[in-house]
Amino acid sequence: MKKRLFLVNTLIICCALLVLFGASLYITYVDNIDLAKDTVINYTDIYSNFYKGNTNLDKYIESVNVLQDNVRITIISSSGKVLKDSSPLDTSTLENHLGREEIQAALKGTPEVVIRHSTTLNTDMMYYAKKVNISSGDYIFIRFAVPINSINSYFMRTLPLFILIIIVIIIASFFLIDKSIKKLLMPFEFIKQSLQSLNDGNYKKSDSNSKYEEINQITNEINDISEKLEKDIYKIKNEKNKLHYILNNINDGLFAVNSDLNVTLINDSAKRVFEITGDIKGHNLNYLTINHQIIDAVNACTKSGHSALFELEQNGLVYLVTVKKLDEYKADDIANLCIVILNDITEIAKNQKLREEFFANAS
Repeated sequence: MKKRLFLVNTLIICCALLVLFGASLYITYVDNIDLAKDTVINYTDIYSNFYKGNTNLDKYIESVNVLQDNVRITIISSSGKVLKDSSPLDTSTLENHLGREEIQAALKGTPEVVIRHSTTLNTDMMYYAKKVNISSGDYIFIRFAVPINSINSYFMRTLPLFILIIIVIIIASFFLIDKSIKKLLMPFEFIKQSLQSLNDGNYKKSDSNSKYEEINQITNEINDISEKLEKDIYKIKNEKNKLHYILNNINDGLFAVNSDLNVTLINDSAKRVFEITGDIKGHNLNYLTINHQIIDAVNACTKSGHSALFELEQNGLVYLVTVKKLDEYKADDIANLCIVILNDITEIAKNQKLREEFFANAS
């Protein structure tokens, strides 16, 4: 039970931590994306305000590179031609950008962040463009871009920390779960000891001072049952002792044999008849006697239920032997018992013999 509780609780905590871990990674990734979106929007808004019609594009681009290395800025004319780009590319070789999604959004006055693959740099980029009006009704587009891998790099730098935290929590959980389970099962250990003491005949009441009311109820119920069992066991032992006393203080010898011809009960008088000193309970009838008359009568009794009554001479004494099966009992361990009673009739036999001799002499 302890191992199962430990395993189940550990699995639940590990699954919960994995779900939390996955959710945390996802939330962190989404937050990083949102932060990158805010960054690219803010850069675009700020630098578009600084741009004037006579602005030196080289210095303008250089100021951006000094501020942030991984930020790409592109100046695009109203016709879609790339005027300047912070990346080390030949702008004359670049295709027209007017059809780009972020440029079209800026042209419509609803700029938005667009994430797509850059064929020029061969990487996924986050783009945001803004339309900037210049003199004589002309305009340009200022576009900022951030590579997605820069966002993922920050995400990957935080990943080891998350994994380390999860490992520490799991290890700590092992110790805490083990300690809590031991504390939870402690009342049951007391109950086990109490039942063991009941079995050993030295009953001790279990402590019911657990902080869990349900366990206290179980403990109290087991205590009540154990007390009742102790009283019943005492009564049974008392009755057994009484029966043992009675059997060993009657003059008649008595023993019982089961269907396997093993002795299950014998009193002291029967032991004296067969001159037995040790305990032969559980041994075969042959350990008690080799008298064929008794063995045959017991065999017939156990197999077919036949009763028998005959005289037996043993060690100079005469006994009236009664063999009878306990048919009136239905319990499995009693119904197949055969009871043998040895009544000492030596004096009666002597008197009978004297009478027979007297009448024989008189006649």
